[in-house]
Amino acid sequence: MINEIISDQYHCTFFNKDSPLGSTTRWISNGLIEIAWYIPSTNSRLLSNVTACLNLRGDCNVHRQQLDFMSNLSDAIVIMVDIHEMKNERFMQLITEVYNTNAKVILSIDAIRCNKGVLRNELKTFLGKTTMYKDRTRINIMAVEGHVRSFSDLKKEMRNYISESVLKGSYLSLWQRLQEGMCKEINVDENQIVYSAMREAADKITSFVPKMCSSIKAQLLPLQEYLERYKSKWQELKSAQDQKDSTVTIDRLQHQLSEREYELAEASFGFEHLCREMGQMYEAMMECNLPAPVKYQTIHSVLPHISARLLLMGHPFEVMDGDTANVPLLWVKAVLKELRESIGDKSY
Repeated sequence: MINEIISDQYHCTFFNKDSPLGSTTRWISNGLIEIAWYIPSTNSRLLSNVTACLNLRGDCNVHRQQLDFMSNLSDAIVIMVDIHEMKNERFMQLITEVYNTNAKVILSIDAIRCNKGVLRNELKTFLGKTTMYKDRTRINIMAVEGHVRSFSDLKKEMRNYISESVLKGSYLSLWQRLQEGMCKEINVDENQIVYSAMREAADKITSFVPKMCSSIKAQLLPLQEYLERYKSKWQELKSAQDQKDSTVTIDRLQHQLSEREYELAEASFGFEHLCREMGQMYEAMMECNLPAPVKYQTIHSVLPHISARLLLMGHPFEVMDGDTANVPLLWVKAVLKELRESIGDKSY
């Protein structure tokens, strides 16, 4: 049910034994508390704020420490229970402990094996024992007298209860709740010395990040800045064309778009530019024929070898410099010669 409540799409956030490839009985996950973050969108029907959803795998009657942890941590807690279990002293003790944590309680009751009269009497007895907590209790009937309620109705009702409970909550973050000692018997890693030291170190690093860093991206990532400016101008031009603006406006935007495209081309830097630089270095060394220091004397033979190896690895080899319409003949001949020596006199 929890998967259906927190998502309108078919997506199992929490997996169970009925999920695909999960038909075996649980072995090691009993008592495990899972957590998923509900991140609302503009079309969200459940909650308007980012909310943590916890799921206990197993019977909370058995895993009382986990139940205590979840109750202390949560604004609202949903407990699924069989109607016949509600009159047991063990359940009454459990529900009283939950009420003592100030969490809102949503009881999702399975009464499929009893009639409406029995259900009404059992609920009356239970509510009579918990009168002082009636403002913090919501009842949701899943099934009664052999009939299961419409899942869409159950989903809508549960969402309303959860939204109402969380809306009246404390709006404290998960970290704040842990820091305030809501879960006293649970060890929190961040409270240990080694983790707190790491957190302090991380805080020191992030403190160097300027609070207002609007210009940081333009300084450190100019290519992205140029790309965004190009996209913005392209969208502006497309909008003008769709709205059939004047020819003068469209011509002006096309000219501005061409300028942005030129800026983007000038700012871009890729691996092909390094390869092009190798070719230009080789051409300059061979054309000038100047005596070079000893440590540079082997460069003229190493550069073609590197480029030939890259070509064999699948990297493209640029024959003509597209920016200057120049064909570095000496460089091309040297690379092809190295390539021939590497693979032999073969043709494919």
